[in-house]
Order: sequence, then structure tokens, then C-alpha cells
Amino acid sequence: MAEAKSMLNNQSSEQEIKYFNIYFLSGSLSDLSKLDFSPFHVRCCSFDSFEAHDFYKKVSVDEFTEKVIKRKLSEYQERLMEREKLFVFIPTDSTEKIQDDNYIQCRNVLLLMFPSILSFKHIMHFQIEDRKYLNYSYSTDLNFNYSRTGDYDDEFLDFQDDDIEAINSFIGTFAKRIKTYQYLKTSVNTYISSYQEMNPVMQFLCLCMTLESTVNGLSELTYRLGRNLAILVGKDKESAEQISDNVKVIYDLRSKIIHGGDYSSNKVLEFLPYVQRLASCTLVKLFQLNIPNLNDLNRLLMF
Repeated sequence: MAEAKSMLNNQSSEQEIKYFNIYFLSGSLSDLSKLDFSPFHVRCCSFDSFEAHDFYKKVSVDEFTEKVIKRKLSEYQERLMEREKLFVFIPTDSTEKIQDDNYIQCRNVLLLMFPSILSFKHIMHFQIEDRKYLNYSYSTDLNFNYSRTGDYDDEFLDFQDDDIEAINSFIGTFAKRIKTYQYLKTSVNTYISSYQEMNPVMQFLCLCMTLESTVNGLSELTYRLGRNLAILVGKDKESAEQISDNVKVIYDLRSKIIHGGDYSSNKVLEFLPYVQRLASCTLVKLFQLNIPNLNDLNRLLMF
């Protein structure tokens, strides 16, 4: 009986331990702390204000944890580029566990709106015990560089303060629809995968897969894709026709790559920024339209 009671106590103790991480994000010239990530139960603060934040004051922090945090912050201060801002994603409620996917989707929605070199640089892992005690576990360095060209000066995320209301509105829309619309989840995954590929050819192919998310079926793919994207993204007749023509060129290059034909690597690099912007605009439009599945989307685009 005593042994069984001890086992129950141990299980209870384990259940009371909660884990959460904080994510360090770089690649933005704009102040991300002005944006509302509450739909993901996350808040963003600038690196400079992070130490003053009360996220770990809600629970008891031992001396070791406090020293670790200060040392890590000091290390990052030394690494910062002169122009670059660093931000920290933390839980809205530091005493509750949230899924890592929440942080990842915060980054994803920003990359969706703003193709850029935005990337996570570091994760600090913590434990919360009995909703009272915060313990540092370990840290993870991340080394993804999402540059398309290697010229970082032109690839930082940047927005105007006048756009903040619209950005926050889209964050809320994205948070609701990414959970339920499977074709959009798939499209976002291929879009984000393009940033995680070091090979420009693989980046290009991932983005082509993203564009194909607007078409159900493979028959007359290039024609239907060009038509769909022209309707979705084109602002007027002239721009719609240009998009349709561009898709033909893009998919001719894609076909050569897929089927082992001769193609120019320089063409891939030349087309990559355009394909990325086209994929970004397409996905933003699809989330705004609130169409639950691909069949409904294509029926709508037929008219």
C-alpha cells in the first residue's frame, strides 16, 4: 500500500511539471513588439526590453536561472548586427504550457506577409513546477539563414506603422483558418519549406508546389494555374495577363528541372524572388477569402 501511494505521489509530481520555451527571432527592421500575437497565446517583446519584462517574475526564479538568462542576453547583445533588431517570443501566461507550434506559426504568418530573412536564432527551454518555480533546462542554437540572394540588406522584414492594424487583423484570420483548412495548411508547409532549403532549385520547386495549391487535379495544370493566379492576385487586366504569361515561363523551367532537362541555374536565381512574392500574395489572398476547401475554390474561380 505504501509503495502504491508513493507511485501515485510521483505521478502527481510529474503531472505538475510544465514545460515552455522562449524563442529569439531576428531579421526584422520593424518593431514586432507592436504586433498582436495573442491568438497564438504568445507575446513579442524587443530584446532591449526583455530583461525588464515580468514573464519570469510570476514564478520564483532561482539564482542559477537568473544568471543563465543574463549571460544569454549578454551573448546575444554581442552578436547583434548594427542594423538588426532582435525580438523574443514568450508565452502570454508564463505559468501555462503552450505548444511550440504556436511560436512557429507566429513566424510563419510573418513570412507569409513579408518574404524576408526572418528566422529563429535561439530557444531557451524552461520547466514550471507546481505553477511556482521556474527552472532553466537547456538552450538550442538555430542556424537557418533564409536569404534568397545572400544580400541581407534588402531582405529584412520591414513594414510601416500605418499597416499594423491590417497586419494584426490578418494574424487573427490566419490563426483561425490554419487549424481547419487542410489545403491551406499544406500550402503554408511547402511555402515555409522553401525558406529552409539551402539549394535555390529546391526553394524554387517548393514555391511551385505552393502555387499548385490553387488547382485540384493535374490536367491542363499550367493553363489552369495561370488563370487561377491571375484572378486571385491580378489587380487589373494588364497585371492579370502578365501573371498568366509569367506562370507559363515559370512552369516551363519547373518542367525542365523535374524531368531532367537542361536549364539555367541563373534563371532559377532570377525567377526565385518573383515566385516567392507570387506565392506570398496568393496565400494571403486565400486566407482572406475564407474558402474551406480546394473544390469550392476552383468552382468559384470558374466564373
